[in-house]
Amino acid sequence: MAIVQQGHELKAVRVAREGRCMSVLWARRSDGGQGDIGRFAVQCGLSGAVGAGTRKKSRRMSVVGFDSSRVMFYRLEMPAVKSQEFGAMVRLQAESRLPLPADQMRLAWKTGRVRDGQVSVTIAAGRREGLEGFVDDVRAFEPLKIVLNCEAVVKAWRTYFSGGDETAVIVNIAGRSTDICLSDDGQLINAVSLDIGMDDLCAVDEPLEQMKVRERFAQDLRSVLELFGYSDSRDVPLFVLSDGGHTIDDIVTSLVSAGINAAVAEPDTDKVTSDSGFGVGELYEYRVPIGLASIALDGETETLDVFDGLYWPSGKKARLHWFRSPVVTGVIAALMLVLLAGTYIAVDVVSEKRLAKMQGTAQFQELIVREWLVKAVARERPDLLELLKNINSVEGNGVMLHGVEFVLGQSVIIHGQSSGDEQVYKFQEKLLGVKGISKSDRPMSMKKEPKGDKYTFTMVFNYKGFTHKGVR
Repeated sequence: MAIVQQGHELKAVRVAREGRCMSVLWARRSDGGQGDIGRFAVQCGLSGAVGAGTRKKSRRMSVVGFDSSRVMFYRLEMPAVKSQEFGAMVRLQAESRLPLPADQMRLAWKTGRVRDGQVSVTIAAGRREGLEGFVDDVRAFEPLKIVLNCEAVVKAWRTYFSGGDETAVIVNIAGRSTDICLSDDGQLINAVSLDIGMDDLCAVDEPLEQMKVRERFAQDLRSVLELFGYSDSRDVPLFVLSDGGHTIDDIVTSLVSAGINAAVAEPDTDKVTSDSGFGVGELYEYRVPIGLASIALDGETETLDVFDGLYWPSGKKARLHWFRSPVVTGVIAALMLVLLAGTYIAVDVVSEKRLAKMQGTAQFQELIVREWLVKAVARERPDLLELLKNINSVEGNGVMLHGVEFVLGQSVIIHGQSSGDEQVYKFQEKLLGVKGISKSDRPMSMKKEPKGDKYTFTMVFNYKGFTHKGVR
């Protein structure tokens, strides 16, 4: 069973796999704009309305969609490096772009194709408070997983609207909003939600006013395509999910007239069966929950899970709850304190006896000198985590760092890329204002890439006293 929430509207389907087809057992939507997903789940038989024998099974086989308009997407090109380093680099770049502090956001990312030593990365970021609120809403019926609606849109397009693995833009027009999803190799790699929908595109009766609304819609689409990296709107195919009616045909015609490479994508009813009759209109209406259910049935795990660490179904929680329990952890902590205290006392007594015997000997003096040396070395050791933290604290809009080189006795080197030379100079100015970082004698180098407007740069600076020549 799959439930999606789009604005104040809720839709649900119950499906089963029959060979290569999807069998829709039933489909329903909320009445009167009801937006309470917990109450709607009860109506669908997912919580209090079912018996104890079926409740556990219903929970295990349900999946919920999260409104993609509440999530921000970022697209990065990163150097293909070892996996141990890659995650830290992605988080470094993502946190520099977030509108809120990192502790108030939740991140999820996945990699795409590798071209010329660069790997594409898609990042989804949601506000922690909003995600936790949604988890509270669905916790009663404990779905198997929470998936972003835009990933269900891509899945529905590929499976039921004759989509493929090519790079394409999928446009899903809802009543009051529109999801624009960039797909590559069958995976969502970027998405934007517009606050204009079918109600706006069809609300005006006068042809002139309606044309103005659709021209504005085309302009919004061109802006999104440019955000996706397509300055020419004809460079990428754009498919508008359609119910086969004249309204969406007219919208697509207006997009083509505006210079957008747009086409209609209609449902393929041969891939869906239903005893109650599930035609083109029904498949289009429930396209998002059906796509969501297909993700769950196919067992796809490569999704942008912004709820990771915030939500887990009861089956997984049961395997973890014993060490998360405050009572159990309290007992374990108490035992550890007792053992630690006993060990400390025993070691302390033995150490005092040994020191009493060694005091005044040459071996005792050697121990004192060795302890002093250890502390002296620790004071002079560079704190690389502190260095990375200081670099990360500098806000650099349009600047993406590729790597940091640090060798004792040599200047620190930063390699990066920027969308313009002005951003690089601003980043350098802010970086030199950080305590412990000072200007190096070596100048910064920067060059413009042959294709596009991007610049690559190498920035050099000194860090405390660790980068002066002769330091060991």
